Amino acid sequence: MLMTILYAIATTAGVGADLKSNGFEIPRSISHSVRDHVSGRNYQLYVQTPRGYNRDHNHTKEYPVVYLNDGPYAFQVASGVMHIPNFYEGVILVGISYAAGEKPRASRTRDLTPSFDFRWKFYSSHDSGGALQYLNFLERQLMPFVEKEYRINVSRRSLGGHSFGGLFAAWVMLTKPNLYKNYIISSPSLWFDNKMMFELEKTYATENDDLIATVYIGTGELEQMYDDLTADHITFVKQLKSRSYPGLTLQSRILEDIDHTTAFPINFTRASRWIFHTLKK
Repeated sequence: MLMTILYAIATTAGVGADLKSNGFEIPRSISHSVRDHVSGRNYQLYVQTPRGYNRDHNHTKEYPVVYLNDGPYAFQVASGVMHIPNFYEGVILVGISYAAGEKPRASRTRDLTPSFDFRWKFYSSHDSGGALQYLNFLERQLMPFVEKEYRINVSRRSLGGHSFGGLFAAWVMLTKPNLYKNYIISSPSLWFDNKMMFELEKTYATENDDLIATVYIGTGELEQMYDDLTADHITFVKQLKSRSYPGLTLQSRILEDIDHTTAFPINFTRASRWIFHTLKK
């Protein structure tokens, strides 16, 4: 009896030790480092391929791709969503990290904001307004690297982001809409720089009679922070709908009982299901 108890303790202790010593890895994922030759900054990429990507019968198949900012957080959430059975068609995920060696807040503030906001500089001490340079890096260096290494259907690119990442996605949608087919805009910081995005949309509308894009935009109903993100969402969506763009497919969601910190997982799940399952775009 004593030997049985000692064996059980030893076995349990051994299992516990093994569990603590082995880290969890996201299946079918790999990381790359890409350098922005203009700024000299290095960015880490996290890439996950879908189930069956390496099977012989799929060796010529091309897949839609989703590019996500705030990669260290967003990539983990998105890769978990993509494990839901029968939820989506095969999609390649690409998470983009912050610039290597920089604090995440400083890196994302610079890269994901389209203009300089002196009020935000005073409040946070971080510089802003680097979105154009960052977008050029994505378009000319990062995306060509990814799309050379992986079998990607370049006509089915998606861009997603949360908060400043949502602001960036909305800005790209109105600056270079044809670069991506789908936009996943989660809790966008439309308050930034005196709500410059609303003026940008007005300018776009005066110069264009169509916006060819599939857009999901979602914000929690409890997102009253630096500004009222919920109210800004409603106003921005109303402004977009008023244009009656024939090529715009738009889904807007206000998430019940959800705040800024909990919105992205729900938004990404809903957007992915809508885009890759319902619409299959």
